[in-house]
Amino acid sequence: MKKRVVASYTTLPSRYDVLIKSIETLKQQTYQLDQIYVTIPKRATRLNKEYPPVPAELSSICTIINTDIDYGPLTKIYGALLSESDPNTVIISCDDDVKFKKDHIEILLRHHEDYPKSAICGTGALLAKGLLFISIVSSIEPFHNWKGTTGFSVPKKGRKVDLIFGVAGVLYNRAMFPSNTDLYEQLLKYSLSDDSIFCNDDVLISGYLTKMKIERRIFLDIPTITHLSGEDALSGEIFKMIRRLNVAIESVKQHGFFLEMEELSFDETPAGRILIAIVFIIIIIIIAIYMF
Repeated sequence: MKKRVVASYTTLPSRYDVLIKSIETLKQQTYQLDQIYVTIPKRATRLNKEYPPVPAELSSICTIINTDIDYGPLTKIYGALLSESDPNTVIISCDDDVKFKKDHIEILLRHHEDYPKSAICGTGALLAKGLLFISIVSSIEPFHNWKGTTGFSVPKKGRKVDLIFGVAGVLYNRAMFPSNTDLYEQLLKYSLSDDSIFCNDDVLISGYLTKMKIERRIFLDIPTITHLSGEDALSGEIFKMIRRLNVAIESVKQHGFFLEMEELSFDETPAGRILIAIVFIIIIIIIAIYMF
């Protein structure tokens, strides 16, 4: 029997127009979704702003889910978790300020067929500490080609990662998450416990999946995404975002998440790559000295 496949969003008070553009790219997919959810809290906690009424242009292309509590970016998966009860339902979380290529959902589902018990993503990280905080592979244009000191090798069959980033959409099964009865106690409440966790749903979800021994797998052929222009983005200040990410990782560890990490060879760590580059430069200099 064909699985039900849904997408799930949240947004900010100033970004209805950007969200509509993003949803329109899902409507144009080669694989047609069964439902698109958008969760709207009463008030955006981080901005201390109430949400304006939902425009008809938005409500006509998705299902609006209202919540009294703002769980931060984690709210984007709330609507689908609340509304879908079949454990086999596929849920794809989406950021509200990105455009998806037409085959994005199709390719995510293709990998889901091969790895039905894994969360599937196009942007992920290994949490080996180094000079650049983590090792990351990105499907965000133009950074998808920037392997350099931050990347790691990903074979055709994909590779397990510690941290999945939701920016390019992540595929889950409903069964990976707590039931509605346990959803708050086992997941949602943690987003309210710490400002860094509140702003880093990727860390909280990845940590939870780690605790539940659910594999997170990245693939390089998942289409790249491009950002739309949106206000109030958390990624606007990169160094603050990196610092907050590291704090969030340490915070969720205090709750019993991220107790196990994926293996990472030395030459794939940021520090390892930089050290290898330095040694290579020194060798070149020594050779040049002796030759001239």
